[in-house]
Amino acid sequence: EEKSNYAGADVCAQSNVYHIYAEALHISASMMLGVSNLHIIGKSGMLNLDFEGRHEDSTKVFLISTLFMMIGLFLIALLISEANVYVMGKMQGSAAFQRKTDRVNHEMEYYGVPDDLQRQVRAFYD
Repeated sequence: EEKSNYAGADVCAQSNVYHIYAEALHISASMMLGVSNLHIIGKSGMLNLDFEGRHEDSTKVFLISTLFMMIGLFLIALLISEANVYVMGKMQGSAAFQRKTDRVNHEMEYYGVPDDLQRQVRAFYD
């Protein structure tokens, strides 16, 4: 029979509140970030991080791992945003060139430039 992490402990004791909040923050952050918690849900003994029976050390582990998850999320978001800026910059340059060639084509038609000269101008921009 598997023993629960909180068996025999007064979970609602004032001295235990900080540990419970740290554990809850860790579990909720890992769920929101898409980290699998099957090891936690499937086997409650896996969640026992008490080092030499001290809740303070396991609380630090929960908080540090949550901090690293948030830093990882920030770095992934930064990478995606930089890729988006790069792609949008390429698309804006292409769109600016397209607007320029459209304007030149429109002006050549407006002023009645001969067809062979229009082809030479278009060839220059292509």
